[in-house]
Amino acid sequence: MVDHDCITYSYLPTPSNWVYMSGEKAINVNINSKMICNSAEMAMAIAGMGITRLPLFSCQSALERGELKRILTTYERTGLNVYVVYPHGQFVPAKLRVFIDAIAAYYNRATLA
Repeated sequence: MVDHDCITYSYLPTPSNWVYMSGEKAINVNINSKMICNSAEMAMAIAGMGITRLPLFSCQSALERGELKRILTTYERTGLNVYVVYPHGQFVPAKLRVFIDAIAAYYNRATLA
């Protein structure tokens, strides 16, 4: 990874350290970021400016169109927590309940790129 231009998401707890799993073993990879940003990683990777780590849900279309290519496919990424936050109350509107159920089902079967 040290020989590649890496594009890093700025809100990661440790943007300069990417963690991959090989079975039960965590592999920590220190990277040199060419750019640290919070929204343009995919566009920059498509433009050929470097490599990045993206959730599959955000880049699936670009992968299918051939604009991006998966690398390091023999390793798994560490998990990413996703939270649905809504006001506490006695009644949860049906639309909100359907959304929560749908997003939970999606993330239960989704993997990261």
